[in-house]
Amino acid sequence: MEYQLYKQMKDAAEQRDFLNAKRINRELINLKSIDENGAALFYPAYIQLEHTNKCNAECIMCNHFYLENRGSQDIIPAIVEKLKPILPYCGTIVLNGVGEPFLLRNIVDFLKIYTEYGIKIGTNTNLSFLDNELLTIITKHFTFLNISCDGCTAATYEHIRYRLNFDLFKKNLIKLNKYAPNVKKYLDCVVMRQNINEIKDIVLFAKEYNFRQVRFNMLRVNSYLNNQNDSLRAFINYASSKMQQAKYIAEKIGIEIIVPKECNFSYSNELSILEEKNTIFNLDENINYKQLRLKEKLKGNKLSTDYLNKQVTYYSLSKDQFNPGRHCKWALERCYIDLTGKITTCCFNMFSYFGNLSDEKSNFLDLWNGKLYRTFRKNMLAGKLPYWCSSCELIFREE
Repeated sequence: MEYQLYKQMKDAAEQRDFLNAKRINRELINLKSIDENGAALFYPAYIQLEHTNKCNAECIMCNHFYLENRGSQDIIPAIVEKLKPILPYCGTIVLNGVGEPFLLRNIVDFLKIYTEYGIKIGTNTNLSFLDNELLTIITKHFTFLNISCDGCTAATYEHIRYRLNFDLFKKNLIKLNKYAPNVKKYLDCVVMRQNINEIKDIVLFAKEYNFRQVRFNMLRVNSYLNNQNDSLRAFINYASSKMQQAKYIAEKIGIEIIVPKECNFSYSNELSILEEKNTIFNLDENINYKQLRLKEKLKGNKLSTDYLNKQVTYYSLSKDQFNPGRHCKWALERCYIDLTGKITTCCFNMFSYFGNLSDEKSNFLDLWNGKLYRTFRKNMLAGKLPYWCSSCELIFREE
């Protein structure tokens, strides 16, 4: 039956019946149509595709903080050409990467390609840039925006999102609500020492500006930044108490929030919370000094070499495997492709890639069902995921 569905899907795509092709592709995904060798009879229903790694911010938890756009570039158009054979089956493309997507000057050209195949468009953005032309594009082509916001006061927001302006951010939100009210908005907040005391206020802020959901995400510790003390793990009981307050407020005002799994439990006694509260100190006033020191230390590093710089191997797929007790929908039905054509499972794995579309003889279909991806799927269906998945909070969230 599954092979018959696969043939029907291919026929629908050939006849440019993209809606039907996507529907059948989704059905094959739901059936987990993977043969004994790990080859999939379906294609990605959701693609994160990096279009630029340029950014106008230097957020204190990001590699842009110390790399300053060194080695930045825009997507290679040939990469999108190589993706065209699978676009009839893809339901959603997210303009996601390590840069600000709205800085891409010819963004319209790429959006025309995706919408031609009936693909829904979304993006992650800091929403610092929103002129009338871009607003028209968003209104016409986008179904959702994942908007980054890590503070609800100018002091906190501008400290974390260095080089951005909080007042401008709020003006753009007002403009977006006025002219594109049907575009779904999700607020993404990286929770850390610097903003932990504003968590419940961020929930209120999200409600005020008509966000559908607030997603609180753990800070990913960066060894270059030496920011382990900013992580919630340094004060998990205090952080959990703040998350409990945020959940109470969210339920009261009717907005959905997602909290890190580490904070999704009953926190410890009041003494532990008080002790940890005393470790939370004010915003670091030496940020500019630290920034200059880092830039000097890492001036040889580039964005082009700072991530997705290791080829997946059979050893890395079997190293330190763990069983999360469930399949990962990202690994099963989605993929991440950077602007040079490197393919990996998702944006959480920013270190290892399965193959590169920029290689002259490579194509997506061969990589999607190549030996490495097949091995990865076989392991996952057997309940095993590679080591890079073990710290991902998405695998533990409810569907």
